[in-house]
Amino acid sequence: MTDYTQVGERFDRNVAEHEMKVILDDGLHRHLLFKKPGTTDQHFRIVTWPGYLTFCGDMGTFTFYRNADMFDFFMGSGGGISPHYWQEKLQAGAGSEGSRAIAEEWDSDSFKQSVLGCWKDWLQGDSLPDPEATEEVKEYLRDNLLNCCDEFEAVAAVRDFDCDEAPDMLDDFHETSDTRLRYHYLWCCYAIVWGIKQYRQREEQEAA
Repeated sequence: MTDYTQVGERFDRNVAEHEMKVILDDGLHRHLLFKKPGTTDQHFRIVTWPGYLTFCGDMGTFTFYRNADMFDFFMGSGGGISPHYWQEKLQAGAGSEGSRAIAEEWDSDSFKQSVLGCWKDWLQGDSLPDPEATEEVKEYLRDNLLNCCDEFEAVAAVRDFDCDEAPDMLDDFHETSDTRLRYHYLWCCYAIVWGIKQYRQREEQEAA
């Protein structure tokens, strides 16, 4: 799984010399540019209008929809990030498939853990399997699912699951997770919170 702390530490290093340029600041209509002077490396923009916030730049483009003032929405987590909840507010295509496509990616470790979770549930079922059957199922999982090296193999392995000793083992597999949040999406989450803090610090300084 993606380590949020590691992403956050890397983000801090990436923006250590970034400065904010206010291109537009008119109520809920804002356009902020963040970058290191003299370079566009790891630069990003935050643009808001009523109900929406768009992040764009070197790390991708993500648009969120929720509250009239999206700065208040993102700072509602106490200055931290809430990437799974924020993902629900992502706008990409129709329905939720688009937001999942840009925020999540297949993860082999998550997939294996989901398979092993189904295996453990099967072992603890009402009808305890005999040792010979258990060994056959274990061998099937090892040969057909736990050695998948990419998402295409994993999807095919689940779709084609055909183990005589445990035919229903993966019936609830769709309820498990075999994905993780993408690095770029998490970087974006940190960037939005950091950018809003820079903007509000500027407001406080100007008001002093």
